[in-house]
Amino acid sequence: MTKRINKKNIKWKSKQKELTTRSTKNSTKDHKKYLIKRIVIMNAMSILILVLTYLWMVFFLANVNGFWELFRHDTYQSNTENIAPIPPYLAQIPEATQEDTIDISGQSEAGQKVVLYVDNSKVDETIADATGNFNFTGIKMSIFPKKIFVRAVSDNGIESENSAEYTIVKDTEAPMLEITNPKETKSDYSNTGHSFEFTGKTEPGTTVYVNDQIAVVDSNGNFTTSYRLKEGGNEIKITAVDKAGNETETTVFINFHKID
Repeated sequence: MTKRINKKNIKWKSKQKELTTRSTKNSTKDHKKYLIKRIVIMNAMSILILVLTYLWMVFFLANVNGFWELFRHDTYQSNTENIAPIPPYLAQIPEATQEDTIDISGQSEAGQKVVLYVDNSKVDETIADATGNFNFTGIKMSIFPKKIFVRAVSDNGIESENSAEYTIVKDTEAPMLEITNPKETKSDYSNTGHSFEFTGKTEPGTTVYVNDQIAVVDSNGNFTTSYRLKEGGNEIKITAVDKAGNETETTVFINFHKID
């Protein structure tokens, strides 16, 4: 009887152990399936997050310029309002004039206000026409040098740098003219060649003409030129013209005889 009971116990324990082993195996399989499923889901979520991040970055970079443009616009507008206009072009003004007044002209941007300065004082203003041209008339001259320049002025009152600056003076006196060769206003001259050397002195910056031929004038006012004489009588007009257009003229007569 006891042996039968032991056999039954052993058999029951064996079945119990087998059931436990099967349960453990099934539990392990289920756990593995769960882990695999979790890994797949996590990977899928990671990929989705990466794709969404990429799309957001593309969108952000495509629109970031427009975003900052909202701030840049006001800054750019403020900066452009503070930029000075380009200095006008002022046509060259002579260093001297015989006149009591002069007119000047130049170019700027179309519709630009242009202000005239004489000796650093504002004396007049005008508006450049549709082609950018402007003029100032009746500017008073003096025996004392005057410095002239113009500036452009923007709509909000900002002035440009100075244009080119010119200094001009009123001069009505004829220039000095002294002839040193020939020494006489009438003379005889004999030579193997036709060339005659005229020399003299005038004011620096003056132009000297021997008839229609221009003489060379140095920085001290000394001038010289070689002039071709014809046989017989030669009437030669020597004229000095200063920067204001004042003239001094001397006429000499040379009777030339060529030596063979």
